[in-house]
Parts: sequence; C-alpha cells; structure tokens
Amino acid sequence: MLAWRAAADELVLSYPTRAEDLELAPSPLLAEWTREATAPPAAPLLWLPARLHRDGVLQSLVDAAAPPWPSGEPLPSGTRVLELQGLCAFRAFAELRLASAPLDSPAPGVTPQERGHLIHVALEELWKVLQDSQSLQDLSRDDLSALVTRSVAQAAAKRWGDAHTPAQLRERRRAATLIGTLCELERGRAHFRVRDTEFESSVLLGGGELRLRIDRIDALADGGLAILDYKSGVHKSMDWYGEHLSHPQLLAYLAAVGEDVRAVATISLAAREVRFAGIATHADLLPKLKAAEVPPNMQDVEPWTASREVWRERIETLAREFLAGHAAVDPAPRACDYCTIASLCRIADHALQSDVDEGLDD
Repeated sequence: MLAWRAAADELVLSYPTRAEDLELAPSPLLAEWTREATAPPAAPLLWLPARLHRDGVLQSLVDAAAPPWPSGEPLPSGTRVLELQGLCAFRAFAELRLASAPLDSPAPGVTPQERGHLIHVALEELWKVLQDSQSLQDLSRDDLSALVTRSVAQAAAKRWGDAHTPAQLRERRRAATLIGTLCELERGRAHFRVRDTEFESSVLLGGGELRLRIDRIDALADGGLAILDYKSGVHKSMDWYGEHLSHPQLLAYLAAVGEDVRAVATISLAAREVRFAGIATHADLLPKLKAAEVPPNMQDVEPWTASREVWRERIETLAREFLAGHAAVDPAPRACDYCTIASLCRIADHALQSDVDEGLDD
C-alpha cells in the first residue's frame, strides 16, 4: 500500500458496498486511507442481526436440552463421544445424533485417515513379530529396518491391495521412517512386553455402555500395565486437571482396563516429532511422561489413586450429560478452531452479542 501511494500522484481505493442483501464495510487494512478521504464519513454499519432487531417482536430461546439417549443402547462412536462432549456438548449432539458432518472432498495424495490407518496396522504387524523389548534390542539396525519395511508393506497391501500409486509409495516410505524412529526411542525403555494390540473392551460410564478399542497395552517390568494410543498427527498439549479434559479417551481406557495400569500415554508419529506424552504413577516411567499430581482437597490420598478417582468422576459426568441430552453451546477454549458446525450452533451470535448491544445503544 505504501509503495502504491508513493508511486502515484493520486491513488483510488474502492470496496464493494453490498453483497446481495448484505451491507459490507471496508477492510480494516483500508482504515488508514479511508480516514484521509475527503468525502464525509458514512454512518457506521451495524451488524445485520442488530439491524433486524425489534424490541418486543423477536424473541430469543436457548434450547440446550435434547431428548435423552435411548436406554439400553451403547454410547455411539466409542471414546469419541467423551472427546466431543468435553469439547462442546452441542458438537457431540450435532455430530453423533444429528449426523452433522461435512461431505468428503477429494484430496491429492493420501488422506489423514489413510495415513493413520497405515501406521496403526503396520505397528500391529511389527509387534506381532517382536512381542517384547528384548527382541527389539536383539535386532541389528539393518534387520530392524527390514522388519519395519515389511510390516509397512503388509499394512499397505491390506489397505490398498498390491498395486500402489506414487503417493501411496511415498506414504509407505514416510511410515517406515517414523516407525523406525519410534523403535529407536523404545530401545531406551525398561523391559516391557506388548500384551495386546487393538484390544477390544467396554466400560459402563454414567449408566451407559462405552465400547472401545485400545491400540496397545504393554506389560511393564514391575508387573503393571501401560496403555498406549497411537496418533499420526502433531502432538497436542495435555490438561489432566483443568476444567476441560484434553484426552478423555485415555481415561476411558484406564477405567476399562483396571487397577494394574501404571501409565496412559499417546505416541505421536509426525514428521516434526516422534514422542510419548501422558501421565503415570511416577515421572519417566515412559519417555518424558509426567507424574500424577495430588488433586485439590485430596492431599491425604496417594496421587495416582486420587487422580484416578477424579478422572473417573469426570468421564462419568461427560457420559451422563450425553445420555441426558445435554447439548449446550459451551465450547472449550480453541474448540471452535476446526469445528465444522459453526453455522448450526451459531456461535458467532454468542461471540458478538456484546458488539450488538453496543450497536443498539449507539
């Protein structure tokens, strides 16, 4: 803008005033230039709902209660119901009960869903062969690389058949690199045995049955168990004691497996970083894991035991709210960033209500 201004004796900037029935305001980027305009300033534009508002004519109704979930039916979508209910009750209702989801759109290469599936199946094939950390330690780097490549090839054949596109071949190489990096990380762990992969179970939460599938359960050297959940995307920060639990699916796994669990963690396999993240009875039980803290008002109870009681109550609450039909538009921080139902919940009406009130006062 400065370069254009300096290069011309006169610079004319314009913007559309209407888009069909909507009045438009100039871009904020034009603010400096519109202030210098010689024409008298136009009256400030009010947000459309404010223009339409009529006292005593239009009414607002907040309807946050849906019909209860049918009695006796398992909760839908496994642990996803807890994740969505924790992010925003209305989003759980809209996606899982109204089937409000965007249509699939074609994308070049391999989709994120295919990428995650390939890594999951390849790791399942790998640990069918290795079974424990001693077998991992005994393999040379070349033998381990060959085993990883073979496991990825088997997973790709299950997903895509024998003939692969260039994009799928690239994805195979990427998956082999990430799994190889994970194997090197796991070499540094204390002895463990992979007890289960793709372990199916269920748990009763808030009076409803939640069916789930756990990516992996490790038996640790001290006799305890570690629950591991593979993630093919970038690691997300974890909040175990805040108002909105960030990984309720791990806590559902914890409730389902039982008292022997010593750690719950995700394993992120992304180009940026391959890492463990989670919480355990003590720090570094798995690489970089944090130790459980003492929840408020439970100072006399051992941290892991106290935390488990708090977590169980929190996920029970989420399940009860979904079963009861609680569907309030009350998103957790940043929950709207990648949500696809903003036009359905009309969150913008809530976010801009203060602006509307100020406009009406003016």
